[in-house]
Amino acid sequence: MHDLKAQLLRGLWYVALVAADVRPGRLVHKTLLGEPLLIGRGRDGGVFALRDICPHRGIPLHYGRFDGETITCCYHGWRFDVGGTCVEIPSLRDGQEMDLGKIRCGAYACVERQGLVWVYFPAANEAPAPAEPPRMPIFSDAAAPVAGSPARPTTPHSV
Repeated sequence: MHDLKAQLLRGLWYVALVAADVRPGRLVHKTLLGEPLLIGRGRDGGVFALRDICPHRGIPLHYGRFDGETITCCYHGWRFDVGGTCVEIPSLRDGQEMDLGKIRCGAYACVERQGLVWVYFPAANEAPAPAEPPRMPIFSDAAAPVAGSPARPTTPHSV
């Protein structure tokens, strides 16, 4: 039985967290579908999701610093933008040429809707151009869900 592996559903949007849980300039790390995920909100207020692994030495990026625009790996200081592209390698010397745009930590489609942060996990070999995440009919488009509040009014129970 210990050789059984669950086939997780891919090619779908998943609710990662309540949007209020990630403030501007902050990062939240989670594991979803067995993958390390780093969710953040940039200075512009937009949410993003990256693979929480520096491609250089495999250090989780959540140990680094986030200035609202770039994430700096704590190990060798490589910096990544919110799209997951490397924008700086501090150890490069003058004259060393390297196409930093080819170095990526991996990014996921990420959308904030109805007070929730949704992340899309593509199926194997799927182009990363997913449709919009579903709308939750019990949530307003204008208001975020409130933690602990029921979706419908409840009837008090008699004791």
